[in-house]
Amino acid sequence: MGKKLNMAIAGVGRIGMTHITAMSQAENIKLMAVVEPNEALGRDVAAKFGCDYFKNISDLAERKDIEAVNICVPEEFHLSAAREASEAGKHIMLEKPIAKTHQDGETIMNLAEKHGVRLMVAHTCRFINQYQKMREEMQAKRIGELCQVSIRRFAPRTSMEYVKGRVSILYYIGIHDLDAIQWVTGHKITSVFAKKINLLGAFGEDGYSILFTFDNNACGTMDLGWYFPENYPGGLTKIDIVGSKGVLFYDMMQQGISVYLDRELPVSSSFGSLGGKMVGPFMDQLTQFAQCVSDGTAFPVDTKEVIYSVKVVEAVLRSVQSGQCETV
Repeated sequence: MGKKLNMAIAGVGRIGMTHITAMSQAENIKLMAVVEPNEALGRDVAAKFGCDYFKNISDLAERKDIEAVNICVPEEFHLSAAREASEAGKHIMLEKPIAKTHQDGETIMNLAEKHGVRLMVAHTCRFINQYQKMREEMQAKRIGELCQVSIRRFAPRTSMEYVKGRVSILYYIGIHDLDAIQWVTGHKITSVFAKKINLLGAFGEDGYSILFTFDNNACGTMDLGWYFPENYPGGLTKIDIVGSKGVLFYDMMQQGISVYLDRELPVSSSFGSLGGKMVGPFMDQLTQFAQCVSDGTAFPVDTKEVIYSVKVVEAVLRSVQSGQCETV
């Protein structure tokens, strides 16, 4: 076994607890500390995982043995948290999105470069086997040139009730596939036209219907919402990609992708726990982050690409306000 990367985690809310479980089990990570402004919660979680507790990320500067921090705080605090981590000299794994504005995303990127720390944004879809296989198929042009895309992503309303209007579904859920579809196809989204759905009247938005254009003039649609029944198993994510030679389908509830040419390509993918150990994309993104920091190799997530994905979300929000097609 190679060297373990000594890491802290900042923020132990809903997503933070998923990350800390993976960190505690990863073979190339040593969980050193929990950073959490809620002291009672932070100390309780630190005791549970047998590590130290700090109230602020800036306090990590004194701990030369801690090399990196996994930032899982709410989106509105990403810039301040990344600033503290950069100034403390700690490498950063940052939960998606990089920020709620592309300007803040660029500031975060520049801060990391200024202080000589490495930055990887945790866009989990890039670590899911099926998304990786779709990208391979697109790069190999197995279905030819990109023509049309359809994305459907719906979450149970428990997610809406959890954030209570603090952040838009576009940043909380939608950015997953707005980023991933550009990575998978190799084409940027250049313009969008969007409508907001707000019929429940719960927290200001139920979802969005989005029409977008790629840089090769291919088109796509995205139907996004978080009002599925609470007991719907895991939500729904489906992606259809139509090419000039074939079609490619992805269904989150299946174990593989189907490429309708002359064969079917099964891809195994496990989420959650296997034999008491976390497996799947959350574990994979952490172990790859640690490996890349240790080896000095490139991260599998490009920071400039994920900043551009925030620009896509900003264009969607502008389109809702203007009622017009907006350029990214």
